[in-house]
Amino acid sequence: MSSRIFQSVVDQLAESSRISVAVIDIDGTVVSAGDPSIIGEHWPEAAAAIAASPENVVCIGDRSFLALKDWNPIYGYSVCVPGVDANAAALCRMAQVSVSLVKGYYEEKHDKATFV
Repeated sequence: MSSRIFQSVVDQLAESSRISVAVIDIDGTVVSAGDPSIIGEHWPEAAAAIAASPENVVCIGDRSFLALKDWNPIYGYSVCVPGVDANAAALCRMAQVSVSLVKGYYEEKHDKATFV
C-alpha cells in the first residue's frame, strides 16, 4: 500500500486537530506522519504491544496506538497519536476510522477480483 494514501489523510487529520497523527506498519516502522521528521523511525515495542491487543488502544511511552480495522485477522497498520489520556484515545479511534476507510477504498479499487 502506498504511504502517499495514508499521508494525505494524516496531513488532513493533523491540520484539523493540530495533533501529529502517524501510521505505522506491522513491523513498527512509521510510514506516514503529520511530523515528517519521524517517518522511517522504527518502534518495535509498539508493534509487539499492538499485536498482543489489536482491539484496544495501547499506550507506549507518551503515545497511543490503535490497529486499523480490517477483514484480515492480523493487523497490518495502526494509527498513533501523542498522549495517553482519554482525549488521545478518542482521537486515536477517530483517526482509525478515517485511515481504515481510505485503506479499504484503496484496496478495493486495486483488487483484481472486484474490478472483474
